[in-house]
Amino acid sequence: MRSPCLFNAGQTLTASLKEDIMRFMNKTATVEPSRNGRAGKDLLAASLFVVLTVVMTYPVILNPASSIPGDLGDPLLNVWILAWDAHKIMQGDLWGLFSANIFYPSKHTLAYSEHMFSSAVFALPFIALFKNPVLAYNILFLAGISLSGFGMYLLTSYLTGDRNASFCAGAIYAFFPWRFAHLSHLQLEMAQWIPFTFLYLHKFAVSGRYRHLLPFMAFFTLQSLSCGYYAVFLSFFVALFMVMEVYRRGLRDREFIFKLGLFLLISGAFILPFFYPYIKLKHESGFTRTIDESIYFSADIFSYLSAPRINRLYGNITGTFWKPEGELFLGFTAMLLAAIGIMNPAGKKLRDGHSGAPPARTVYSKIFFWISVAVFAGSLAVVIIIITSGGIDSRISGVHVRIKRLPLPLALAVISGFMPLMMTGRFRAFIRRAFSIFRQPERRFYFIVLVLSVLFTFGPVIHIYDKEAFYGPYMLLYKFFPGFSGLRVPSRFIIMATAALSVLAAFGAARILGRFNGPIKKAAVAAALSAMILLESASIPVPAPSIAVGNEI
Repeated sequence: MRSPCLFNAGQTLTASLKEDIMRFMNKTATVEPSRNGRAGKDLLAASLFVVLTVVMTYPVILNPASSIPGDLGDPLLNVWILAWDAHKIMQGDLWGLFSANIFYPSKHTLAYSEHMFSSAVFALPFIALFKNPVLAYNILFLAGISLSGFGMYLLTSYLTGDRNASFCAGAIYAFFPWRFAHLSHLQLEMAQWIPFTFLYLHKFAVSGRYRHLLPFMAFFTLQSLSCGYYAVFLSFFVALFMVMEVYRRGLRDREFIFKLGLFLLISGAFILPFFYPYIKLKHESGFTRTIDESIYFSADIFSYLSAPRINRLYGNITGTFWKPEGELFLGFTAMLLAAIGIMNPAGKKLRDGHSGAPPARTVYSKIFFWISVAVFAGSLAVVIIIITSGGIDSRISGVHVRIKRLPLPLALAVISGFMPLMMTGRFRAFIRRAFSIFRQPERRFYFIVLVLSVLFTFGPVIHIYDKEAFYGPYMLLYKFFPGFSGLRVPSRFIIMATAALSVLAAFGAARILGRFNGPIKKAAVAAALSAMILLESASIPVPAPSIAVGNEI
């Protein structure tokens, strides 16, 4: 006897697929000129990202067969991983993929590092053809960066409808400074499938069609099998998106929930076998990352002022804020564009009757204002003393005063600093205008991703200039969410922060470009903004030491 639920689900799936196929055939039968124009612009954008990648990573392109970006440490490990993966794929022995030829007689030794399987799939033709895994490595390296830019361009084009603004967003995501601090980590450069995943997730949420669900699953799987860090990060925010979407639709939309279940089932079937060896290794060998490791490799508040040392514009200036894995500077142009994108896009006046003039102050409000200012000045002074000299430990008028820890004076400084601002009408109007973002689902989601990702980069304990301040929300992820206890570097959440920042920056750039008339003026302004973004990220020439290959070894 057939189950009615399964029978109805099968009917729904068959009917939807049939309808999608008919629509696709109808659309391909007549290609509109406007679509050709859009395709031409997209092809131009893709070509420009390839050119910019070659320029921004110079001189990698000059000797891709026997040099490698970064250094001769982790890149050589990753070259070996790609070669090993390709070797096992060509043998047809995926069951033996993790039984790598290292650390004999231990088993599952590939799980000591990233497996990078989906990257190896793309490297396979080049390894098979040229017999040079270094060349394949460099092709992947350049392709990952250029596709990151193009993917973000496509995502933000879909969300904003402005291709000029979207090019700026692609430039931010492809070339933001942190990438150049991790030239030696191919797996971190392979972040190109994140924007493609979100692009088709948005399209699927709008259409509910399988023709959008299938690419979403494919890109999510590709990204998850490229980098373990990004698999965990992306899964968290995709799950967040799904929860928000189900909440918006309600539990009665059973077809949508069924398709989400299909996504979980199919994606899990592809992804989990590649993570099972890591889970097994954790249980058999106790292989996990300690909380102290996570704290050590977390960002500091001042990490967002720290550019990579090889950054040509800021590297020497921001060196004083350097810490391991803490070069998280995002670029002033990118942050400004994102701030504009967060603001009310139409610049409309609020409908609450507020004129923008500050209300008349009473005597009590003036007293409260100056008390808040005094508390802010005193607590800020204490914070600075703790950061610079370790704190206060002395007798004042016979009273022993000892303040060594940041949390209390820092909290007082933040609270007392905001109180005078909150008393002004202009500031309250600014807050209401800024948070109009929450009335637009797309910008709301990426604003949440940005805020959470930045908080997560600080790790289990938030530090200010190497001083402990508060426990961070990452502590909850480490203790309760699968996968996070195996990650050593929370600051790598910066990739998700930058993806969200790029989307918001696209909205900001679109708002700026909306003030100009004519395609030439818009393109010129977009080019100027992109040039400023690239200037802040430039690390040319990047280190690219030579390496012996083939018969030279």
